[in-house]
Amino acid sequence: MDILNILESVFVSFGYLIVFFASFFESIILLGFLLPGGLIVLL
Repeated sequence: MDILNILESVFVSFGYLIVFFASFFESIILLGFLLPGGLIVLL
């Protein structure tokens, strides 16, 4: 449960930046396979 609290606090503080960079890196061909942007958006 502690890791969920940490993730929640990170997304509260930096949520928009995380989503922006995840979608940006998803568009790069090699990183698109490793970092699915849809999963980050759902979080």
